[in-house]
Amino acid sequence: MALREQKIEIGFSKIVQIRVVYDVRNNESLKFQTGHVEFDNHLIPVWRPMNPDDKSLHAKWRDGSWESIYILHFHKMQNSEFRRSEFSDMELNSHKFQLPKVSVELMSSFKEYLLAQKGQAISKQ
Repeated sequence: MALREQKIEIGFSKIVQIRVVYDVRNNESLKFQTGHVEFDNHLIPVWRPMNPDDKSLHAKWRDGSWESIYILHFHKMQNSEFRRSEFSDMELNSHKFQLPKVSVELMSSFKEYLLAQKGQAISKQ
C-alpha cells in the first residue's frame, strides 16, 4: 500500500517535505508504521507513530510526520590529531579498495519511541 502527500522529515532536518510513502506496514503491538520514500533517487526507510485503536481516515495520528529510521555513523580513528575515518577493505570483481567504515544505528527518536512503547506494554501486564 502507498500513501500519497505525506509529510516527511529526512535525517535531522526539520524541513518537512511532501512525498509518497510506499510499502506501508503496521506494527500494532508497538504502535508504529513503517514504509519507504524516494528521496534524491534513493529509497529511505521511514516510520511514524500510530494508534491501532483509532483506524479512521481522520485519526489525529495520521497528520504526523514520517521520520528516518536509520543513521550512518562513521568510525573515527582513535588518537588521531586530525579528523580521520577508519577504513574497511572491499573487493568488487577482483578489484581491491578501501572505503570509510560505517555502522548503521536506529535514529534516537525512533529508539526512544520503541523503548517507551515497550515500557508501556510491560506496565500493562
